[in-house]
Amino acid sequence: MPESTGSDRLTAFCRKVGTKPALLCDLSKLEWSGKEVDDADCHTIAEIISAGDPMVRPSLESLLLGYNKITAEGFDLIASALGNGSLQLLSELNLKYNDLAEAGSQALAAALAKGAVPRLEILNIYGNHVTDDGGAAILSAIGDGALAQAEELHLNDNALGNASVSALAKAAQSGALKTLRLLRLDANQIVDDSIGILAEALQGGAMPDLEKLFLQNNQLSDASKQALRDACEGRDLKLKL
Repeated sequence: MPESTGSDRLTAFCRKVGTKPALLCDLSKLEWSGKEVDDADCHTIAEIISAGDPMVRPSLESLLLGYNKITAEGFDLIASALGNGSLQLLSELNLKYNDLAEAGSQALAAALAKGAVPRLEILNIYGNHVTDDGGAAILSAIGDGALAQAEELHLNDNALGNASVSALAKAAQSGALKTLRLLRLDANQIVDDSIGILAEALQGGAMPDLEKLFLQNNQLSDASKQALRDACEGRDLKLKL
């Protein structure tokens, strides 16, 4: 590891998350959910995954950091490390129930735009106080082809609204989400204004592999809900409103 990491700091972190430093290079999954990981720990995580580090993880497939105490400040370090392109084979990134907020979601969007994780299939940012602008930035990066193999997007329990849904519809219409199977947008701040463009995309055959679309616990009128049902008619799609 680089001198800046320090063997003591790495050892302390590995003790905290329940693994051994010697095993890090051999694991395809780093399961550090619910380990009280905080911003200070993100320095160590970033150095573990950074390109050029002796412990770089080119074969890492799953990075699971849900239910921790990571804020935008700490995640910025991880996003910078991801942006270096050291995890090209990563297929799952789970950040569920942290606190990325606006700055963290923008950092994630920037990393995605760099092509940081081109093989990512599952992105979970459920419950991260992601703003509408942050969500739109992430979905715009996806629309530009950042996640061409995406199968699941867990964007629920945030503050996404019109800008995010518009970016989603644009991405869907471009064909960027053709492999998506599950889309969770429930418990956000989505209102009627953005539903027309989403319904149009769905009716036009966008996201052809989509099996589940969750939109409950938003601020949708009965008319908007019916528009979505009509758009999904004839599709083998579970729609929750």
